[in-house]
Amino acid sequence: MIVVSKDRPRSGNFTATAVTHYPAYVQAGQYGAALGPPFESDGFLSQVLNTSAGHEYSLTYWLYNDVTTINGFSASFNGTTLFSQGNIPAQSYTKYQYVVTATGSSTTLQFGFRNDPAYLGLDSISVFGRGSSATPEAGTLWGFGFMMCMGGIFAIRRRIKNQLPVSC
Repeated sequence: MIVVSKDRPRSGNFTATAVTHYPAYVQAGQYGAALGPPFESDGFLSQVLNTSAGHEYSLTYWLYNDVTTINGFSASFNGTTLFSQGNIPAQSYTKYQYVVTATGSSTTLQFGFRNDPAYLGLDSISVFGRGSSATPEAGTLWGFGFMMCMGGIFAIRRRIKNQLPVSC
């Protein structure tokens, strides 16, 4: 998985966004991200990755939507939009995979999200070099979920049980 620390960029509304081990929001492992900023606003998570110009990378993430409501999700790599959709229909965790090319020694990976009044699930994010390409350094590939917890952006509706304690 990808990323981080409380110092990593994040913006928008995180009122109802959390790292959770509630099974509906975990695709693999023990934790996943429940993304659900309400009140007609968007949230964003981003990570600057160490890359090599001209090298190809495989980007993978899994996205879940439990209901069809007003929602949206986007993914971009170095400012290039890879996925952008509003009103995503209900779907179990679905794998999204892209081959992307870095243009410099650092590349920004960003996810945008909104789901009124429910949640999107995001899990199992990875970026790996293809062939002989360099892979972003392992120390930075850790988990957007960790960033959300460490940043203290932990609030989730009562319907999600078993939250992680927050002491950031």
